[in-house]
Amino acid sequence: MGAVIWEREQAMFSRGENPSTVAPVGPTDSSSPPSWGDKRRGGRPVLPPERRRTRTITVSVHQEEWRVISEKAKAAGLCVSVYAREAALGTRLGMRVNAGVYRELSRIGVNMNQLARVANRTRCLPEERLLREAVEALLAMRRLL
Repeated sequence: MGAVIWEREQAMFSRGENPSTVAPVGPTDSSSPPSWGDKRRGGRPVLPPERRRTRTITVSVHQEEWRVISEKAKAAGLCVSVYAREAALGTRLGMRVNAGVYRELSRIGVNMNQLARVANRTRCLPEERLLREAVEALLAMRRLL
């Protein structure tokens, strides 16, 4: 069936006709895939008019500014245009956190919470060595961010 549609559309192109304006040939039930002429293709759904972005802003930057903006966009996990739009609109932009760093921060938080529980329950502070290890781990994570 696909070869027949392909040949039909190629013949239409050679005659100067647009195959997308012609109804598909063959069965029209939902079990068969749509032909190229069918308007119901997959892809992103059409946005309502009030949500469509119809205006373009052009901003000139020099090479160093472009490098900085590109790096910040990449760190935030966004493309440059989305990053610039969000920054201009005042949206708080964070950096993407590496999953390994996030897990390690979570472990450190759990350890700090356990130390605080022991201190509150026993009314005495844990060993100074444990507190120093926790502080060192937090400083190491801060340097990774």
